[in-house]
Amino acid sequence: MPSDGGAILLGGANQILSLTGTLELRPPGDHFSIRVEYRHDGSDSDAPLFFKRGFAANGQQLLAAAQNTLTLGVTGWF
Repeated sequence: MPSDGGAILLGGANQILSLTGTLELRPPGDHFSIRVEYRHDGSDSDAPLFFKRGFAANGQQLLAAAQNTLTLGVTGWF
């Protein structure tokens, strides 16, 4: 039986993994915070879930089994 996104999300034989690490800086007396977040998402190599650059010779979007993201955020309040 071919695997599909539904099987993964409903607890099929395939596995997905997500790890996140966040650092926050709040200067004393100021009303803002700065956050840097690193995230790694992965799936079984038999069922890649993430887009990567380029297309295959047949025109289909290439997929990867993992992706990494880095985010910088600033939040202010008053």
